[in-house]
Amino acid sequence: MTTLSAVIASGAYSAIPAAGIAGRIYFATDTKHTFRDNGVSWDDVTSSAILGSVALAPGAGGNFTVAHGLPAAPSHVSIAMTSGGGIWFQSPTMFDATNLYLVASDAGITGVAICFA
Repeated sequence: MTTLSAVIASGAYSAIPAAGIAGRIYFATDTKHTFRDNGVSWDDVTSSAILGSVALAPGAGGNFTVAHGLPAAPSHVSIAMTSGGGIWFQSPTMFDATNLYLVASDAGITGVAICFA
């Protein structure tokens, strides 16, 4: 489990940062490919369909659950923070066919969960 589940960044493919923070998303503006950091290397997920996104706004710090509203469990989910603080996945169950199981560092923070097929 990482305390930072994902960061969405963009730039030239030659500027992609070293892998090592699982869940980060990088969009290569020159090749138009999307990559996901698996913690060891970058996976090209350009052909992975984005099933949907879920707004995250926990009312308090600690564990919380959000229904993702998708017809099936996603294959992977990345979190993009839209405020300070952090949201990460609970362990060992991060998501299933109905919910995302998350942890918030504080109340009042926000993020977006991006769900992939």
